[in-house]
Amino acid sequence: MFLDKEVLHQPFDQLGKVERPNRLPRIPVVLSRAEVTRLFEAMEGTFALIARLLYGTGMRLMVA
Repeated sequence: MFLDKEVLHQPFDQLGKVERPNRLPRIPVVLSRAEVTRLFEAMEGTFALIARLLYGTGMRLMVA
């Protein structure tokens, strides 16, 4: 749109012809208690502490 409007000085009328793709619904991945326990047991040191704090407080790196 910027190219057509600002550089070529032509109206951009292609929006009616463009269809947005349908996005598939994102299903959250939830670990069972046993899986979380095994994951924490496999971690050591600072990384284990950080993972336990993030999990325990409900904080996430990315929330959908």
